[in-house]
Amino acid sequence: MAPFKRFTILFFLVLITINLFPEGNIKVVGIVDLKAKEGISNSIASSLSDLLNHYVFKYGSSKYKIISRNSREILLKEQEFALSSASDSISNALEMGRLLAATYMVFGNVGKIGSSYYVNLQLIEINTSIILSSSNDKTSSYDKIESIIDKAVHSLFNKTSEIESIDELYDQCFSLIDRGYGYKMSNDQQEADKYYKRALDVSKYALHNYPDNLKALYMISVSQLNVKNYQEAIKSFNRLIKINSDIPEAYYYLGFALQSTGYWKEAIENFKKAIKLDPNNYKYNLNCGRFLSSLGKDGRKDAVSYFVKASQIDRSAPEPFFLLGSTYSTLAGILETESMLNSDDSSLTNEINSLYQKAIESYNKAIAIDPYNSESYIFLGKIYKMNKEYYRAIVALRKGIKLNKTSPLVVFVYLDIGDCYLELGKIEAALNIYNIVKPLDEELADILLQQIQLCK
Repeated sequence: MAPFKRFTILFFLVLITINLFPEGNIKVVGIVDLKAKEGISNSIASSLSDLLNHYVFKYGSSKYKIISRNSREILLKEQEFALSSASDSISNALEMGRLLAATYMVFGNVGKIGSSYYVNLQLIEINTSIILSSSNDKTSSYDKIESIIDKAVHSLFNKTSEIESIDELYDQCFSLIDRGYGYKMSNDQQEADKYYKRALDVSKYALHNYPDNLKALYMISVSQLNVKNYQEAIKSFNRLIKINSDIPEAYYYLGFALQSTGYWKEAIENFKKAIKLDPNNYKYNLNCGRFLSSLGKDGRKDAVSYFVKASQIDRSAPEPFFLLGSTYSTLAGILETESMLNSDDSSLTNEINSLYQKAIESYNKAIAIDPYNSESYIFLGKIYKMNKEYYRAIVALRKGIKLNKTSPLVVFVYLDIGDCYLELGKIEAALNIYNIVKPLDEELADILLQQIQLCK
């Protein structure tokens, strides 16, 4: 597997080139049980949820595959998703929708204020986190609640004709972006930009025909970001958020646009807003940690919790553990510098040792998940070297080189191995490393040779 990419804006912009729509024409609708608000018992809300399911089937089954209440509970139980109570939160609907592989989720609440009963429903698209339509209605009679649920669901699905039309433009836009991304990965930026600009043209057309449509606004915002028109992207994302402040993707990509124009603090604030709306989103947590880890000691400390959260969300992903290892070791290095100014502070020494141990544990976890990633071995080896565990360092460093002999780090890794051999008094082994390094970088090889001569 290729080594992890270093943190760059280019890396992050690549993320938005992924088409957010699943392949195929079958779209799936899931339903969240109604949340009981003030004046409504959980048992009544459960009964009304049965009515909600009935009318979703009535108005949606001709166009969509509807997940029944029983099927939903079976599928979520298999995923160990807690169904202890209904929720009308966006984050709950998104998490449930992902587990069900749904395209859309219907969710909402029912309550009573004074003598009036209220039913609030929303239709959210899982991949974009955009609320596509919503319906709010009330009645003064409990006997008429069924009729307003009927009316509310009909209203949600009545708006899908526009959704289907904008979907075609959306697919066209992101198909072009995908093509551009392919060229970008082939180091053909000029050809990539052609497709990004064509995607921008499709977005402009969509926005012209559907000026207040959230997906059209999302398309134009992402397209502007891809062509590096950051100021316009910021305006478009803010316009999108002004219309609907509950779209986590808008805050997430607004963060990239802000960072690209130098507004780091504001960028991180928007990442955190996205996470607040969708706390179990892997990429939000991972990339918020990435941004924070670029902001010195305090930023790195804050980054740790986001990397830990990302590792908990996707336990099969090695990258959060790799980044934790890098963050812990960097923090340890910063504290080592501080300890030179205050050598009598034993608590600093303990903290440094603890951080290095956490880094070792994190790199080993990354290796356990992905045993073919060279950088995990290399940085693990460097920590072993700093801890004077030279044999372990040599094993890890050699493994890193073996996995990626073309890495730009190879020469420096060989120098580390040479240093380890010298610390162990193995002069001949160090000379062998010198002979390997010399054809790669004669100047660095001479430095190693001088060290070898001093040890003789």
